[in-house]
Amino acid sequence: MRPTSDHTAPRCPSIAALASWIEESNDLGRMPEAPEIHQCWERQMQQNYDACIDAMLEARRRRCQAR
Repeated sequence: MRPTSDHTAPRCPSIAALASWIEESNDLGRMPEAPEIHQCWERQMQQNYDACIDAMLEARRRRCQAR
């Protein structure tokens, strides 16, 4: 994420600041998670939220039809 040349640094202060912070704090964000971890969290979110979101959308659809 660190800018690779001098001319990109002024255009990317946020990226440079983030890269610096990751290095200084030894944050785990410097290494991407394995795809299996992402898939696990995605499944968990679907289990927790899909039914709720579907119910909210259905309620909205009914309100719109009632107008």
